[in-house]
Amino acid sequence: MRLYRYIYESFTEFMTPVTCHSFLLRAQPMDDEAQQVMDPLLEVTPSPDSMSVGTSAYSGVLHYGHVSGPHSRFGYRSTGLVRVTGRLRHDPCPNPVFSVHSNLCDFIPEMKSWCVCGTPLESALSMAARIKQELRYSSGTTTVNTKASDAFVQGCGVCQDFSHILISLCRECSIPSRYVCGLVVGEGETHAWVEIWSEGIWYGIDPTSGKQCDDRYIALDFGRDASDCHVNRGVFTGVCTQKTETRVVVKEIDNQ
Repeated sequence: MRLYRYIYESFTEFMTPVTCHSFLLRAQPMDDEAQQVMDPLLEVTPSPDSMSVGTSAYSGVLHYGHVSGPHSRFGYRSTGLVRVTGRLRHDPCPNPVFSVHSNLCDFIPEMKSWCVCGTPLESALSMAARIKQELRYSSGTTTVNTKASDAFVQGCGVCQDFSHILISLCRECSIPSRYVCGLVVGEGETHAWVEIWSEGIWYGIDPTSGKQCDDRYIALDFGRDASDCHVNRGVFTGVCTQKTETRVVVKEIDNQ
């Protein structure tokens, strides 16, 4: 069991002011049997006209609100403590959507030779190890809309792409699997990994490292693929370019 203090902050600069800005944020870790969140605080600038808290389709924490006045900068800062118990997530019957291919977790015949159809956990770990070994981690070669098949063909990508490929392979092998967006100790930004289901339990696997997840992983939300797990989604009135900077700090503290 480990206790962490987390800071997640992000700021977006708009080249010209925008108005009527509605936002939806997934910036607070979820609370379940694997991790418990204490003293969570989310601050948004400029101060929103209204903001509410809800739950995503897969139990993540959502903050949604509206900023009506003109602004050239939008930011949020999420802080708190999270205790990671190291327990696995139990689920007697996984959602059927995690067993079928999705838009970003598609499948093409060229991927078939990478499938390992044995026991779920051993198969998924074997496929994750191959992704780690044979695909190249390369920032800027893909986008948030890149499909698993495209990243597979070009042979490179980032954690989102590696997770999409593993999910596609698992689902082709009839292994229920889901995308996880979250925080990892030692990383300065969000990370993505996979959970696969077997006999009532979800097991975390990180294809970027090619290994099973441990108690350094903190989940924000789950989804069919990355399109279900955007940390910041919004619409606004205005035509402009924008630039976003994000900083993530996860630090272990004394758990006495």
